[in-house]
Amino acid sequence: MMLAVYLVCAGLAPARAELTKSDVAGVEASPRLGAVLPLSVRLRDENGVARPIREWLTGEPGVWVLADFTCDTLCGPVVSTVSDALRQSGLRPGQDFDLHVVSFDPQDTPENAKDMKQAQVGLEALGDATHVSRGDAGDIAALTRAFGFEAVYDRDHGRYAHPAAAFVVTADGRIARVLPGLGLHPASLRLALVEAGQGRKHGGPHDRHTRRSGTFEEAKAQRPGESTEADHCLTRHDRRRQIGDRLRPARGDSASERARFRDRISTS
Repeated sequence: MMLAVYLVCAGLAPARAELTKSDVAGVEASPRLGAVLPLSVRLRDENGVARPIREWLTGEPGVWVLADFTCDTLCGPVVSTVSDALRQSGLRPGQDFDLHVVSFDPQDTPENAKDMKQAQVGLEALGDATHVSRGDAGDIAALTRAFGFEAVYDRDHGRYAHPAAAFVVTADGRIARVLPGLGLHPASLRLALVEAGQGRKHGGPHDRHTRRSGTFEEAKAQRPGESTEADHCLTRHDRRRQIGDRLRPARGDSASERARFRDRISTS
């Protein structure tokens, strides 16, 4: 799955040349689902203590957000949206999931991390299950590559162009889902976490039924009005292929029927 819609936020970062169309075209979140995070990459917590990612994994699925801690215009709302969705999911922070917010700006400081966490997550139960971390430029580059997260910095405007995304990761560090960071529905996040946890512990009968009887996308479609950048429009080729699968004439049909089929596909 790919989030190709990009947004921008203000931030401080190393200088980069003015964005070009090719730069913007590459801004996306397109992880390979099932890929394992770089477990040896070291991230520093709010107190500056560094640990490899394998030690950040807690035995339950996690939600990972990449953010610029000094950005209040986009990254702050993304972290706040994900936090609110987790609170409304009916799952238990620290037992059913953890939240990881990692800075993609190597210049972010421990103070930036603490301020962002307090402002966007809070200090109650969810705050206790939220891990805010930073890393060196090389380590952050390895992590963003694993997430397929492409961000570029616009020096002239002092801001990043980057995807607004939340990643659901299994207990052993595999990427299970990528969801929109804005417009995220609590039920979608709950189902993604249950799916990532293979239905253990926190998956109720309805969750297990949804996973058996359909797919994640079918369950999401039952909630009209949910806004998500992850819902991509089909390309013309995809539409033709889907229509073709439904309308394709059977063997033995006449030449005129096959011609009508081609006409319908070419105008779809």
